[in-house]
Amino acid sequence: MDKRIVSICPHISTYTYLTIIIIYYKYALYWRGPQIANGKPSDWDDSRPTLPLCELPELGFVSCVTRIDGEEKEWFGCFSNFDRMLRVVAYMRRFISACHHSVALRQRGVTKSLVVQNSNVTGPTFWRKNELDCTARTLIAESQRVQFAELIRELTAGDRISSKPIARLAPFINADGLVHIGGRLRHSLLKYDCKHPVLLAKRSHYTLLLCRRWHLLAGHAGKRVLIALISRQYWVIAIRSVLHNILVNCTVCVRLDAKPVCPFMADLPISRVQPRRPFERVGVYYAGPLQLKELRLRKSRIYKVYIAVFVCFTTKAVHLEVVTELSTDAFLAAFDRFVARRGLPADVYSDCGTNFVGADKQLRALIQSDEGQNAVANFCAMCTWHFNPPSAPHFGGLWEAAVRSIKPMMIPLVGFYLPNNYIFFGYTER
Repeated sequence: MDKRIVSICPHISTYTYLTIIIIYYKYALYWRGPQIANGKPSDWDDSRPTLPLCELPELGFVSCVTRIDGEEKEWFGCFSNFDRMLRVVAYMRRFISACHHSVALRQRGVTKSLVVQNSNVTGPTFWRKNELDCTARTLIAESQRVQFAELIRELTAGDRISSKPIARLAPFINADGLVHIGGRLRHSLLKYDCKHPVLLAKRSHYTLLLCRRWHLLAGHAGKRVLIALISRQYWVIAIRSVLHNILVNCTVCVRLDAKPVCPFMADLPISRVQPRRPFERVGVYYAGPLQLKELRLRKSRIYKVYIAVFVCFTTKAVHLEVVTELSTDAFLAAFDRFVARRGLPADVYSDCGTNFVGADKQLRALIQSDEGQNAVANFCAMCTWHFNPPSAPHFGGLWEAAVRSIKPMMIPLVGFYLPNNYIFFGYTER
């Protein structure tokens, strides 16, 4: 078999050349332009096509609004964070200051290397207090220029202030070019911004970011705290409205101030709405404990007592009995005294022991145990005893309200000193 070496380079060159020629003639209009452009200008045809009026295309009119809204906005309105706004504007001020410094050095004939060495644009890695203060005043001046343009014109010209709410604040322009408010603290030892706060508008973006910053620094505080903090240096017009919008739009505050959904309450039971003899249907509740002295002596023994609250379901009348200890006998004795005065009830309702106010484990064991319930049932054979379900305090709303009414009357007696049993028993009977 005859083997020969064939060079493919000429074939590649020929193929590439043919490809270029094909592309050139295929896209001749792109490479050479229109035919009229290749000839001489004298050969160009100056005649224009004319059409009759009936064949002319209809031209529609499109209206375009070219008027720009005359309301001027603050140039720093794109920021959403107060600290970031201060840092960015401070960088801008530092850059401008460095540029002015470089121009001054060049005018003095300083060499280029020294100019570059002395024009430190970045500056120190930290921010000085005077830089941030100057930046804040620059932003305040811009905000006042946009929001209080008419007020500044009137103050500069010495005219009468047209806005009555602002005129009551006695505004004036200080040497720093900012609008401050007057006051009666001129001779005090407070700082100048405390005596004459800077006036800020309600709709200013600087005001919004400032109030948001103080809201976060104060730990999502309320309106009163924020007003006290902001008013030490600034006087914001309608500050309550501004703070209200901030608190409403704050996710953390909305979650913390969320109110639980009030469930729809069912109908009252039959024992609460049907007329009966007073104290024929009663509810029993234990309140306490309270501390009493055994005698009137200085070192007499101190012991605890409880109050058995009997509430009539028909008349809502309240009967109180003092219970000296948490035992079955003490409760039955108090119930016996109640029956002797009010008569034997037909139905008695009480908690089952999981939510007694002031009750300890002994009282819970008394009500929850079979022995305690049997003792109460045997003593009250003529009445029916009803125990509410466990962990259901809403079943005893009637006696909960009675205990709440009793507390304001008991606190003046036992809240400041320890009475003896005679005084306390007489006070309970009253």
